[in-house]
Amino acid sequence: MATEADSAHSLPSTPDGSRRRRLWMVGVFLLCFVYFLPRGGDWNEDSRLDLILALGNQGHAWVDQYRWNALGDTIGQGKHYYASKAAGQSLTGLPLFMLYKGAMTLAGQGDDVQQIGVGSSWHRLYMQFYLLQFLETVWTVEIPGALFLLFFFWFLGYFSSSTRNRLLLTFALGLATSFFPFAQGFYPHVPTAAMIFTGFALVYMAGRGTRGLQPRSPRLEGRPAVTALLAGICLGGAGWFDPTAAIPDGFIVLYALVWLPRRLWLYLVAGGLPFLLGTLAYDKLAFEDAGVSAYNTAATGLKARGVAGAPAGHTIYPEALWGLTFSPFRGLFFASPFLLLAFPGFLLWKRRGGWEWLVCLLGPVALYLFVSTIAYWQGGISVGPRYLVEIIPLLALPVIFVLDRVRDVRLRIGMGALFVASFVSVWVQSISGPNFPEANVMNPLFDSALPAFERGDLALSLGSIFMAPFVGVHSLWSLLPLPILIGLWTLYCFRPRRSSRLVRSPAVPRRTPDLSETH
Repeated sequence: MATEADSAHSLPSTPDGSRRRRLWMVGVFLLCFVYFLPRGGDWNEDSRLDLILALGNQGHAWVDQYRWNALGDTIGQGKHYYASKAAGQSLTGLPLFMLYKGAMTLAGQGDDVQQIGVGSSWHRLYMQFYLLQFLETVWTVEIPGALFLLFFFWFLGYFSSSTRNRLLLTFALGLATSFFPFAQGFYPHVPTAAMIFTGFALVYMAGRGTRGLQPRSPRLEGRPAVTALLAGICLGGAGWFDPTAAIPDGFIVLYALVWLPRRLWLYLVAGGLPFLLGTLAYDKLAFEDAGVSAYNTAATGLKARGVAGAPAGHTIYPEALWGLTFSPFRGLFFASPFLLLAFPGFLLWKRRGGWEWLVCLLGPVALYLFVSTIAYWQGGISVGPRYLVEIIPLLALPVIFVLDRVRDVRLRIGMGALFVASFVSVWVQSISGPNFPEANVMNPLFDSALPAFERGDLALSLGSIFMAPFVGVHSLWSLLPLPILIGLWTLYCFRPRRSSRLVRSPAVPRRTPDLSETH
């Protein structure tokens, strides 16, 4: 697809300015993600950390010594207990734990590292457990999330030349959807979303490279085999982190079979196959059967209660259809109403030709219908629909066509209101109270989050630590350091720079000596 010119909405760009903007974007997203600390006592996060501790300290996959720490997300199988989560994020975080363990051993605290998370040492070593959770969040979620948003901004350049619109949509995706709250904790949803979307984008670029189109990225489009391999790695990695990624992955693979020549299919498969084999190997090690995973053991999942707790034979929960979309409870479009612009965006995208719009539509719809069959579709504590976070970037992409097309001032003001409402809704729900809204609160924004925000009951953050000596731990003042840090970072990134070249004074022509003057 050719990029439409939109010079009226473009910002001037130079190589140095582009580098500064990229650095600034990554820094702002990291500041926003890191500023709000992981929530303590969350079984979902703790169970993944328990697996890291079991693998790193004891060399096996069962979490017998840690299971009390995440009772709701631990399952019994045979003689042992296991984390009821996909192993991908824990295995990705294992190298960081080994570095942490090595550093603590060198500091003379190796015995304490061995006891982190164990019941008898829980209270004494809680801060080490929490610090490890924070580091794993930064490593597996926040850094990949910030880098992905930079990639998302860059990829939008295939469809829009408006830097301003691309910036607006990228910041809306990162800070005005459920992407934001789940980038603050040790959850798999953000890295899974990043890998799904990046896999789709790489398939698109690999196909362009085989059609002789004007390349926007010669390094990727000029090497379609390598790009297809990378796409397979991303799609396989997404399934490794979260098995439900197989649903949008499947539509991207179907798209690849149409868009890519046959000689590239093998590279796509080669990229994803190691993750499939790794998943089967882990399941064989943990459950003594490669066909059994944490989601379909005899204790939980399909064999006992249908799909993730649903009664066997159940199809779709009608309340989930409304609850996941427009309800104030877990509605995607209630939390982030700007995503409604995706629907006219799909129509505009379809007129441009190609099948990409259909992939970005069918993948989210299929996952939405699948999650509607899950008894636990609300996702427990959550901001918006937790299980749909991984398809939000696919839904956000077509919004760029609406931003580029609409010129009417009134319509643009209306769209701006949608973006502002999304930002306020997501931030208030994400940072109010010690944890995300509970599943028993039917209108979390108005019944829980806003009252907590008004009384200054905010989530633990770096600002809570900085401001505690002055205003206490829970105060609206704990938000103050964040805009200050962002402002300082902005000044640093866009500060005037002096040229390193020496400025030479104009050359003074030499005077030709008059020989007559010497006599």
